[in-house]
Amino acid sequence: MNRTFAAMLAALAAIGLPQAAQAQEKVKPVVMRFAADFPPPPHPAGLAMKYFAERLPKVIPGSEARLYFAGALYTVPCDKRGCTVSASTP
Repeated sequence: MNRTFAAMLAALAAIGLPQAAQAQEKVKPVVMRFAADFPPPPHPAGLAMKYFAERLPKVIPGSEARLYFAGALYTVPCDKRGCTVSASTP
């Protein structure tokens, strides 16, 4: 009984492996957006984000990583009443 079960399990695994490999070939391109609260390179985290953005299209062709470092999406104006967050217009 155990040999039969093991043989069936091995056959199912052999049939399933090519399907898994085929599924990996059909990866769709993605666009990833990263918003950070730290400055761009030479900040260590900025360097890591830049490396990831350069590496992503090599791993998933057609993909893109959009990086937004501190202050790219908004500004925090400060006056004598305090700081407030406001969206910046491009």
